Amino acid sequence: MPKKHVDVLLFVEHVARELDVACAVKYLACSRYNLNVEIASTVFDIDRTLKMFKPEVVAVPYCIGIISSPIDQLLREWPDAVYVNLAYEQLFREHQLAAKAPKDDLARSHLLYVSWGKFNSDFLITNGVDSRNIADIGNPVYALYRGVNSHYFESRATLAKRFGLDDAKRWVFIPENYGAAFGTDRTVRSPAAGGGKIASEVREFALRSFNEAACWWSKLAESQEIELIVRPRPATALSNFTQALREVAGTIPERLRVIKDGTIREWILASDAVFSSYSTSLIEGAIAGKPVHMLAPVAFPIHLNTEWHSMVPSVTTFEQFAGSAIDSRAQLAGAELGTWAENVMMAKEDAILGLTKYLSSIRTGDTHIPQKVPSEMIRGFDHNNNGVQRPSGGLAGQVRGIAARVYRTVRGSGPSDHESDKFSNEDVHERVTRWSEVLG
Repeated sequence: MPKKHVDVLLFVEHVARELDVACAVKYLACSRYNLNVEIASTVFDIDRTLKMFKPEVVAVPYCIGIISSPIDQLLREWPDAVYVNLAYEQLFREHQLAAKAPKDDLARSHLLYVSWGKFNSDFLITNGVDSRNIADIGNPVYALYRGVNSHYFESRATLAKRFGLDDAKRWVFIPENYGAAFGTDRTVRSPAAGGGKIASEVREFALRSFNEAACWWSKLAESQEIELIVRPRPATALSNFTQALREVAGTIPERLRVIKDGTIREWILASDAVFSSYSTSLIEGAIAGKPVHMLAPVAFPIHLNTEWHSMVPSVTTFEQFAGSAIDSRAQLAGAELGTWAENVMMAKEDAILGLTKYLSSIRTGDTHIPQKVPSEMIRGFDHNNNGVQRPSGGLAGQVRGIAARVYRTVRGSGPSDHESDKFSNEDVHERVTRWSEVLG
């Protein structure tokens, strides 16, 4: 069977983070630019995708080089395509910068980048990326909170009915960010990238913080004034999270709702207040105009601090947490953070439309297109060895393997880190249809 020709193939890793934006781009690209766009997973059915499509432009959610799975497979199958890094992670802590920097000639010379702002463009250029390969369009995810885009999400009333929540109570939303405690933080899973000592400190901080915060959540959930909604990270298995919560807090109170369904977007928009640790979901809450607070029951290690943390009020005791959660007058908490985010990452037009325009310009050749990846680079890569020839059984390899196994089992074995990341053609069709109704 001949492969289906497509203008743009958009890959999605995490459904909750990326699929809504991808479907908006698919709708806009078709309706306004007459482009054929397909959406596929980097995690599931990759072999089927390779056999099914022949894309002109391939957009991936993450790539620091040919070591980034599954980029080597894509290059082997589609060597003539133009590759774009959508880069859904761009706000890095200091100890992550080396691990997140472009690693090879593919990343520096043959890959196009979507950048949220000058800060990231400068980071890429400093690390050797050709400035012509970078398009500063803003953050497409943050654009979901603005204007008509926000009408795409389920309403508070719909969420209340779906999950049995009391619409009349104050909703306190907590998108947790203790991935290192569950072995789902990339820096911790690969301690060599961020330094073994730092990785150990991050994991210890996350464990202690989760244990303390879980007790706070359980105690506050006994209040009759609120609905407390805790959302585990997409990469953390729900069963592992609830098991850990029970180990720390005992029984889970009725009004402590652990909900992984959906994205943080509809929950932030529907809630009255947002609390998290150092998660960028606090930035999203501030953009949405919600009061935001940083949960800090344990002092942050210095390497976890970053520029925007000082713009968020911290709660360091249960009394502060409970008071801020219940106080409906704390509407200005985090307003400075929202202004900063808009200036730094949302200074241009709607970034979803900007992304669509950029992909269209790549397809039509109306923007800079880098030279295609040399065939010898593709042929010479060994994914099992990260593209570098090393003697098998070396000490470094053994250490990396042991570390990876340890951090994958911090809280015991369980479902895949991608348990919520499988999607179907029907899921895509439903989201695209919803976007058509919103965007017209």
